[in-house]
Amino acid sequence: MIPLSRDPVAEGRALFNGKGACNTCHGRDADMFTDVRQEILFGVAPGYIPPIITPFAGPSPRRVPPNLRDWFALRIRTDLELYRAIKDGIGGSTMTGTRHLSDREISDLIAYLNSLR
Repeated sequence: MIPLSRDPVAEGRALFNGKGACNTCHGRDADMFTDVRQEILFGVAPGYIPPIITPFAGPSPRRVPPNLRDWFALRIRTDLELYRAIKDGIGGSTMTGTRHLSDREISDLIAYLNSLR
């Protein structure tokens, strides 16, 4: 039986934490992220953590996902840009595409991400 109404935001959240596996990198409900202040302070792209200059610093910087709740940090402004990032991935990053998701599922993910603003 097909439900009479569907909630794209709820569907997108379920995909984010389930089939889409977005939570693997971005955390459950997009709660894992870097701070946009690093870009302002260090002039680096979101997702890049510069090495700390101390005797305990690691050998190289590491990349972590940007804050999905901060659209300034994301630099992805339109639903089309978001669609392309989800479908095809983001070059030069660890974000791979999700070709296993249908257009409707990606649309639901976008609805969910837009609800986080």
